[in-house]
Amino acid sequence: HDTPHDTPHDTPHDTPHEVTCQKILGYCVEPRTFQQIAMMLGLKDRTNIRQYIGSLMGRNLLKMTLPDKPKSKNQKYVAVQKTVS
Repeated sequence: HDTPHDTPHDTPHDTPHEVTCQKILGYCVEPRTFQQIAMMLGLKDRTNIRQYIGSLMGRNLLKMTLPDKPKSKNQKYVAVQKTVS
């Protein structure tokens, strides 16, 4: 049943949103603060950045270093390393 049309994951770079998400993931191989992510993206709009981070966390691609303290000033975000089994 697997036709090329059913797999949107073949082209992760189709939307500007996806391109930005990929940039964030690439940058967050090391834990980074919200500030650092904002500076790397060159975005001033915090709401926008929250949407990207939220989207990535929703897809389990990004995680917080302090998940039990989401508002902590020491909070950092790190890309979830896909373990190849």
